[in-house]
Amino acid sequence: MKLQRVLFIGLFWLLTAGSSYGGGFGAPAFEAYVFRSTIWPAGADGIHEIPVCWLDFDDSTEQERNWVRNAVRRTWESVSLARFIGWEECTVPAANFDGVAIEVGAGRAPHTDWLGSDIATQDPPHGHGMFLIFDAQELRGY
Repeated sequence: MKLQRVLFIGLFWLLTAGSSYGGGFGAPAFEAYVFRSTIWPAGADGIHEIPVCWLDFDDSTEQERNWVRNAVRRTWESVSLARFIGWEECTVPAANFDGVAIEVGAGRAPHTDWLGSDIATQDPPHGHGMFLIFDAQELRGY
């Protein structure tokens, strides 16, 4: 058991000692490649506000919609200058919405057809959105 602990600590040190993240001991080093033309425009403060709305808004999915919102807050918003705003029912057709329209349903794998701001420039059904599944049984097939 002692040897396992030493090996684990040694491996952890090797993986993190050369970190270029700048976040101190144990901070991971990551590289990302960005397709610059799809970055959402930033305001004067440097924040990229990305509008989000829900298609087929249903009160029965409030908890699941909150899970998605909180996951985005804990991930993207905590480590970037992206801020996803709105999160209400889509009040205009997806084709006229300048943001990410989220559809919830079944019968298809969760996906987006485009990345970044390109999602808001494509004509439906191949743009303006993201498709999610909230039913765990349905999700098992993907």
